[in-house]
Amino acid sequence: MTLVSSGVLSMGGAIANQSINIELGKSGTATLSLNDTDARTLAGKASGVISIADFYGKANKITATGGTKTNNATYYFHTFTASGYFVITAGGGSLDYLVIGGGGGGGVGDDTAGGGGGGGAGGYVEGTTTLGAGNYAITIGGGGPGGAGTAGGNGIDSSFNTIIALGGAGGASRRSTGRNGGCGSGASCGSSGAATYNGGTSIQFSTYGYGTGANGGQAVSTDSSNASSGGGGGAGGNGGNPTTSSQGVGGVGISSSINGTAIYRAGGGGAGYSLNPPTSKYARTRGLGGNGGGGAGGNVSTVGTAGNASTGGGGGGGGTWATTNGTFSANGGAGGSGIVILRYLK
Repeated sequence: MTLVSSGVLSMGGAIANQSINIELGKSGTATLSLNDTDARTLAGKASGVISIADFYGKANKITATGGTKTNNATYYFHTFTASGYFVITAGGGSLDYLVIGGGGGGGVGDDTAGGGGGGGAGGYVEGTTTLGAGNYAITIGGGGPGGAGTAGGNGIDSSFNTIIALGGAGGASRRSTGRNGGCGSGASCGSSGAATYNGGTSIQFSTYGYGTGANGGQAVSTDSSNASSGGGGGAGGNGGNPTTSSQGVGGVGISSSINGTAIYRAGGGGAGYSLNPPTSKYARTRGLGGNGGGGAGGNVSTVGTAGNASTGGGGGGGGTWATTNGTFSANGGAGGSGIVILRYLK
């Protein structure tokens, strides 16, 4: 923001003081002394008499380090794929942020022929804040492990300063409901008779009052040879429920251009392949991962695909298959790690 004059403002005027404080990255109601070093730096008056008029047309620019720093003609960008600090060494002002939690791991396939539920994507938080000089902690949440004999592990929270994006929920396995998290995970259902299991719920907004996420897909069986599982929720859409031919797909993520290029992130994981017995009319192909780094469900004899790193994508559920020697299941894929991206005007 550049300070603009729309008339005469007195040195003690509330409007002038508020504008200068905000430009300095402080609260608009903070006590202001024009003789402070940061105020003199903004005004370009190292010494001597200083007045409100010296601030007209001046903008406080952020000088900062941390993460991977890049730029285009308009902005500086700081991309964090590992935990660290964003350090404003001089100046202050407004900056935009994107914070995504680690994705949940996909659930293991069910040994009664239900594929593992897809992992939920990490919670998604995008906004604008005003900061002054200082050190601001960045935490990048890891993706949850894929389920190995169990449900997938939950993703870890990511954070920037006081902003928190929850980790995604781990995918369900072996006849169970999905879990709650940044985005909810898909449910899993074995071929053990008629049953319905609901997907998990996104609790990002209900927990913090900001950010977004979506819910996991259902799992439904109608008889002893019909097994299905749901996809994990993405930041931009719910995980899919199974159809007559496919397991639940992962929910779509959200596209952001915060780093100058439109990229989808935080897609949910797809549910794993389901077949019982091999000639069953209820065979379902694996669910694909959601656009935004979500991993696909495992195929006939493969583990679920991991969510893409630095997207917060959910892991795919493990596949299940049956032979004359019995029914077998594969592990779920790991969730993708989270990310924090910051940008501010040059």
